Amino acid sequence: MRCANSAFRDTDLIDFMLQRLVFYVLQKKEYKDATFAEFRDLYIRAKETFMRSVTSGEAGELLLFLLLEANDIVQLFSKMDLKTSGNMPVHGCDAVHIQVSEGVVFHFGHSKMEARFAVALADALKDVMRFADKALKERELHLVSSRLDSIKFDQFAGIIQALINPYTQRRDLYKEVDSIFIGSNSRFMKDIRKDNDDYVKSEFEKLTGQTASSVAEKISSMDEIKTRAFLFLILPFLDEADFRSKFQRELNR
Repeated sequence: MRCANSAFRDTDLIDFMLQRLVFYVLQKKEYKDATFAEFRDLYIRAKETFMRSVTSGEAGELLLFLLLEANDIVQLFSKMDLKTSGNMPVHGCDAVHIQVSEGVVFHFGHSKMEARFAVALADALKDVMRFADKALKERELHLVSSRLDSIKFDQFAGIIQALINPYTQRRDLYKEVDSIFIGSNSRFMKDIRKDNDDYVKSEFEKLTGQTASSVAEKISSMDEIKTRAFLFLILPFLDEADFRSKFQRELNR
């Protein structure tokens, strides 16, 4: 986000988000050869999958997608594409992505946007605990098998689907991470000083360290999930509710 007049311009972030709606909502086969006119129609179709409510958490879910993709953690299938109406929320976890590193890591994503960081964190960790239920996990993995964006993954689609099978020969490559996006209000955003990059960097690093410590302490106190692997993606806002309202206004244009 750009900084101007001592504040971040979240409208720039919203523009960035809207420019990527098609890639978030639709499968690659639907847009890969689209003409400009066809892409415009796909954009309208993608917008129609979103709920028209300022209390919707879908702006956070889109940010989760963008931040994971920015880290080369690729969406396996679109949860938004499963919706039959823009008036219904996504069910299950908010995202299922994949990353290839030392193994093949399946990222099960959860997004929370709240005014208070502690509330968002507590809600996200409750989701992780609920998702530990075997039936819910199997449901998400079944969706990977049946809804995988096969054009995007091409010759690797079969390998990904095979890894989901607990009896596959290369099951040792299968790993899981709970990826959590949290957007919450931060005093840091109120203290931004115009044209002072060193100050911004210093304060953000301080905030990051404090946040990491509080998150680690919270997880270590929860026996059910303390041994799980986590990735946290955290974005401070001046006013997250106002950001969601702005996102809805732009979405409705």
